[in-house]
Amino acid sequence: MVNQCSLSVNGSNYYVSGSGWDTTIILDAKNNSWGTDNVTEIAKTIFDYDDDPNLARVETTPVMILLLPDLTVSIQSVSEAYAGQPCKVTWTVNNVGNGAANGTWTDSVYISSESVFNQATAKHLGSVPNMKSLALNETYTNSATLTLDSNTGTYYVFVVTDSGTAQAEISKDNNRSAASQVTIKDSPLSNLVAADLKVPSSAYPSSEIEISWQVKNDGLWNISGQWVDSVYLRDKDNKDTLIRDFPRTERVNANSDYWRTEKITIPTVALGSYSIVVKTNSNTGVNETNATDDSVVSKITIAKAKLMTATPDMIPLNLTTGVPATGQITIGNLGTADISGITYAVQNPSANISVKFDTLPSVIRSMETAVVKYTITANDETVLKYKPIVAFKSSTDEAAVTFDITVIPRRPSLVVNPGYLETGILRGQQRIIRCEITNNGGAPANNLMVLMPQNVSWIKLVSPESIGTLAVGAKASLEISLNPPADMGLGAYTGSFAVSDGANVSLNIGFRITITSDAKGGLKI
Repeated sequence: MVNQCSLSVNGSNYYVSGSGWDTTIILDAKNNSWGTDNVTEIAKTIFDYDDDPNLARVETTPVMILLLPDLTVSIQSVSEAYAGQPCKVTWTVNNVGNGAANGTWTDSVYISSESVFNQATAKHLGSVPNMKSLALNETYTNSATLTLDSNTGTYYVFVVTDSGTAQAEISKDNNRSAASQVTIKDSPLSNLVAADLKVPSSAYPSSEIEISWQVKNDGLWNISGQWVDSVYLRDKDNKDTLIRDFPRTERVNANSDYWRTEKITIPTVALGSYSIVVKTNSNTGVNETNATDDSVVSKITIAKAKLMTATPDMIPLNLTTGVPATGQITIGNLGTADISGITYAVQNPSANISVKFDTLPSVIRSMETAVVKYTITANDETVLKYKPIVAFKSSTDEAAVTFDITVIPRRPSLVVNPGYLETGILRGQQRIIRCEITNNGGAPANNLMVLMPQNVSWIKLVSPESIGTLAVGAKASLEISLNPPADMGLGAYTGSFAVSDGANVSLNIGFRITITSDAKGGLKI
């Protein structure tokens, strides 16, 4: 049984649903007028279509006539097209059906190297929603600015309206526009600049190092495509040896940049001074306004491979005169052969600081380590800051350790905690405040006395006035009583007291005491 068929009524296409027979059926439209509602249920005469549809009358049955939209699309314009740059496409959608297109649907833009649309091979550039619903014979014009890929040449743009088939239509065959030919050209106003390069100061032949470089686009257009950042080793005669190529495919917007960090292997070359060179767009994969700024250079020294190690390579030490400092370092052998004949020497020795090591190992086997103990002593204070380098040498290699030595002078140095005394107190009340004195110097502080401010009777020292001797690292506590009289003026009182030996050592301790009152008054207005 046929539940749906199409027919021509007054030259217009309709979809009709209703009852019928196994034979093909049509509706007699010649002598009947039809309603114009979107959905109209009316009774019409159905004829058997075996021979002549105008012969035998069979039955009268209800049918339903559906009025549907029919969307068409045409491209109005495509802006000038450059590889990797935005391109504006404008199109018009028209409803040529018998009913309204309501709700939402999607218009999609495609580009293809073929003039005949093939969804399997066309590239989808983007989609936008419809501008509005469309009544019968109504149109809208829409546009989208979409980024092209990096290819150049002749291409074809297509727009498909209702690409998601959200609308029930009379036909989907006309939802695709005709091809609009476009020629994609190289971007004329872009420029890559190799701006910065970071490399280690030295390396050895066949070693792997990590480098980082920065490339900027200082042009007015975005750059996309396939270009290559090439890394070279340049010798003293400016001869470049290619180390490795690094392709780049991600877009770089105008006035933007990218950093890239990669590991490279130094070629097997003679020892000496070289340069690492990074050249962007080495394959001329993108069109530039200026190719002279595509390279950046950084110096590097190719040295002998370090197979002998000494760790840690930096040792900070605080020395007190006459008190030895001890510790240890680890010497390692990264080579495939044993190392022997190990000695050490202190570079730029200081007369007042001695650096000594216990007996060094006679042999360190391949891929093994040995621990060596040291003793460092400051004999006097003639040099307070010293950075000796201790070089260890074997028959085939060398390594070094640096000591960062500070000699603490043999004199007292007093500090107070807290560094400033600040509190408040009600007049007529009493309070005890405290602080702590520490000797952070390199010698004892002798004959220390606490000197309180004169003519301030309400501030008194509670702890002993004489501290006496404060050894290195020792502490002493001070207690001070505050007892402002009941009639004392309100406000803040500042001053200081001192801890001193009367000659070489003195420490001032500042204070701020705020006097308040709990008395109540009245206010008249």
